[in-house]
Amino acid sequence: MRKFRLRGNVIIALIGILLFGSMCIKKDVRAEEKNIEFDKQYEGITENDSVCFHLKRSSMVTLKIKHKNMVGGTVRISSEKNGNTRFTGIKLNQNSTVAQKEQSIVFYLGGGTYNLTATDYLKNGTYSLSLHSSDFETTYVGNNTDFLTANSIMSSHKISGGSFYGKTNVTRYYKVNISNTSFVQESFKQNGTGSIHVDIYDDNINCLSEIEFSKNNTRKVILREGTYYIAVTENPSKSFLSGGPYELSIDISKVGVTTENKNYTKSQAEEIKLNQLVTGVFSLSTETKNFYKINLSKDFRYEVSGIKDGSLYGVNIYNSKGTKVWSNCSQVKSNYDKYTKGIYYIEVIDTLGHEWGSSGCYRFKVQPLSPEIEIGFIYSVKNVKSRKAKIIYDYEKVSEGYQIQYCKSKSFKRGVITKTTKKKIKKNYEKSSYTLSKLKKKQTYYVRIRGYAKNYYGNRVYGKWSAKIKVKMKK
Repeated sequence: MRKFRLRGNVIIALIGILLFGSMCIKKDVRAEEKNIEFDKQYEGITENDSVCFHLKRSSMVTLKIKHKNMVGGTVRISSEKNGNTRFTGIKLNQNSTVAQKEQSIVFYLGGGTYNLTATDYLKNGTYSLSLHSSDFETTYVGNNTDFLTANSIMSSHKISGGSFYGKTNVTRYYKVNISNTSFVQESFKQNGTGSIHVDIYDDNINCLSEIEFSKNNTRKVILREGTYYIAVTENPSKSFLSGGPYELSIDISKVGVTTENKNYTKSQAEEIKLNQLVTGVFSLSTETKNFYKINLSKDFRYEVSGIKDGSLYGVNIYNSKGTKVWSNCSQVKSNYDKYTKGIYYIEVIDTLGHEWGSSGCYRFKVQPLSPEIEIGFIYSVKNVKSRKAKIIYDYEKVSEGYQIQYCKSKSFKRGVITKTTKKKIKKNYEKSSYTLSKLKKKQTYYVRIRGYAKNYYGNRVYGKWSAKIKVKMKK
């Protein structure tokens, strides 16, 4: 009996030693797995295991994970410092046919220590993982967190940075000098779900525009000559992905405008001429009106026609006494009416107003409803070669081309042949020429000419016929 008890105690002691040794071994394994290193593969991790990794600085982190028999699980990453969940993104697939496939995702984390855990609804699966990190370089130069320390940038400049959940919002300032009225295009790219807020300020620190970019976005605005500040605020994501690195490209290109002068009032109005194509812009500034001045030399039906691009514009026309003679504040449209000679002011309005951050280009022209084409004039018609006659005629500035008629009938009632020629620009702007061919010898021909041009609607408008000139073919 005593031997039996002794044997029983020995057995119990052995079982105890085995259990204690087992516990020690398991603890050692889990302790080994807890502090994982980058660029190494770890196998056989369960739901009960919590792995830990450390980042010396803000980095791009790539997590690769492969699970086995884990159903409906989710991977979570939390800060060891405060326990806040920073990343909950990988859903472990329940489909057994893809259970062995590797899943990976790239995210952005600041420096610190993090814990990684995975839940498993069935409590009987394992997973393997590896972590890879790489530094992400930014374009910050010094502490550019206010207007005084703003980094200067040029055209085609790329700004790079990163945002992550738990990080305090930081605004970076960039300074740009615009030498001429220019398009400024901002293109945003990001790997993650964080965002950035971009504000544009003038030299007096007035906020001209603000917009939030997320994923891949592009916008184009117009800025006049001057100094501007671009403020970029990193907005970390508060769900799913933990922010991410971003790249903001700033491209600057000149806009062709009629004048760079400030024509915001009648006294500053830019003088324009009849048939002149006027180009202008509304930039991201406090301007909402541009004025133009034109002197009409005679009474006629004139047309004001315009094209808009970008914002929504309106037009008002005033006479020299300040009386509004025409208005259309919904958009730039065609207006044609009879105007008496005198001075007029054309006001182009940004109808959306500065508070909407609108900008864009516009074009318009003041022209007669029908072109005023002078009466054609022929200097001479000569028989220069066999069966050919050369016409020397007047160069008419408004005309786009000419119509020439010739026949044997003095009244131009029968046998009329019509030729059309486009205007030819020459150094001598007073005379042009055209040669008629295949004429009959010993015959007398009558020749006349008139100019033509297109009106606003694209239809040809003809001037009056010149006096008819007679030529006798001797050759």
